[in-house]
Amino acid sequence: SLLAHQQLTREQLVDVSLLMGCDYYPGVSSLGPVKASQLIRQHGSIEHLPSNIRSRLPRPRELYELRQLFLAPPNTQQLRQSSRSYHLGPLPVSSDAQQQLYSFLMGEKHVFNQRGHFESVVNRIEKLADARRQPTQLTLNSFFTPSPKPKPQPGQRSARMTIGPTPHPTAQPAAAPPAHVLPQKRGRGNRVEKPPRKAARGGDVGGAGAGGVGIV
Repeated sequence: SLLAHQQLTREQLVDVSLLMGCDYYPGVSSLGPVKASQLIRQHGSIEHLPSNIRSRLPRPRELYELRQLFLAPPNTQQLRQSSRSYHLGPLPVSSDAQQQLYSFLMGEKHVFNQRGHFESVVNRIEKLADARRQPTQLTLNSFFTPSPKPKPQPGQRSARMTIGPTPHPTAQPAAAPPAHVLPQKRGRGNRVEKPPRKAARGGDVGGAGAGGVGIV
């Protein structure tokens, strides 16, 4: 069987569970299943463990009760007989509500005898208390009310976004540049074709007009 393979008895397996932690006891934080099994095989039981480990375990009376939960678990009939009903009155949310719950769970009704047995409840209470003490962080959206987006009318086209400068409705088209600014055309052989010269008028120097005198 599994116990024979691990070289443990049933009682020793219970001690291993208490050392490594289980539903009934949190165990020793630095011990895992391998180390706990080695210690029980070496020393025989929890009572014979070294003092530095034994001091971190429950007292003999509580240790006996924990072992009985494994070795002789209560049946449903016994649980039904031992159950007790409590009437919880209204618990107002105030500064001492946390202390009232502690006294109910630990002292007044004896639901738990140690605080470690309900650490999850304590942690939730402390988180709720911290959340109530801290102010709510405001965001930029809390100062403005978003306006509803207008719905397009039937048959109305949605506006399109244009890229670039928008022309002014009264702007005139740009005038064409003068002729002397235009680039000159090149003819054959990459020669620049000059514009044709105007005919010489009469009286011009070097002209050969009807009223002019040519200079040789």
